[in-house]
Amino acid sequence: MKIITDPAVYDYQAEKGLLITLDDFRSTPSLAKSLRRKVNRHLAKAINYRDYYIDLHNSGEATFRQCTAMESWKERAISLKSFDTTLSEVEKLLDLK
Repeated sequence: MKIITDPAVYDYQAEKGLLITLDDFRSTPSLAKSLRRKVNRHLAKAINYRDYYIDLHNSGEATFRQCTAMESWKERAISLKSFDTTLSEVEKLLDLK
């Protein structure tokens, strides 16, 4: 595992990243599962808040601040879902070997 700066992965340029090799995940088999559980908890929270603010917005009673919060929770839910998908793929790769 190492911290890398200015990684270019799938044409996405990031400032900093954390590279965890599959060998590191294999040496700690419960790490991916515990990370995925924690991500799923945060994802459920983000979805609940997103849905709450969407309901307010759809009823026409949302303030500007609540609409901003709705967009923020939407983005967070999308990001967490992507991270969950990646962790799922890592678990599948670990199960193959």
